[in-house]
Amino acid sequence: MYKSVLHHQLAANITPYHKDVPFRSHRQLQTQTSIQQTIRCASAIIPYQIVKKSEKYDLRLYSPYIVAQCSYVRRDEGFLSLGSYLTPHRMKETQPVVMTHPPKPNNSSKTMQVYLLPKNGDPPELQTLPPPEDPSVTLAIAGGTIIAVGQLTGYATKEACEARLRQLRVDLEKDGLKIDEDKGFSVAQYGPMFSLEERLNEVWLTVSL
Repeated sequence: MYKSVLHHQLAANITPYHKDVPFRSHRQLQTQTSIQQTIRCASAIIPYQIVKKSEKYDLRLYSPYIVAQCSYVRRDEGFLSLGSYLTPHRMKETQPVVMTHPPKPNNSSKTMQVYLLPKNGDPPELQTLPPPEDPSVTLAIAGGTIIAVGQLTGYATKEACEARLRQLRVDLEKDGLKIDEDKGFSVAQYGPMFSLEERLNEVWLTVSL
């Protein structure tokens, strides 16, 4: 029954990205205000459409988009690798940086992605972009999926992400939604790449229809 409703929403009732669900506490509200200011300063956010929005989680439809990506162990190393492509090729500052963890038990490396959008043009075709000089960086097409999103303010520590993922899984199961476990999970980080300030993070799970 729920899947039928979801398919109907996808066909006729999806709406463009809009502001996030308000946080509850005064501290969180202050944090959200700072985060929203940072996001507004960014040139672009990965485009998506809202399928469902609630206080527990969002369902978003991401159309295909082009990314630069690399495998990484430490986040700062991943940021440096991606920056080596973004800066010389004059790409806009986009949000968020998406860090994908493979499913367990899987020996694949974690992957970091950033949405590519030139400063002086429209979304490019993959074949028109210059190839990366850094062999650790590749260009790819991401998206084409429905993502369940749980917000996480503060620092995206392993413990905080695991706790938020557990709750997101519970909420999705209650609503009769199936998770595509083959895709693992992702952490989406908003704000400047190199910053120690409190920021908005999201945990992402791919939903199977």
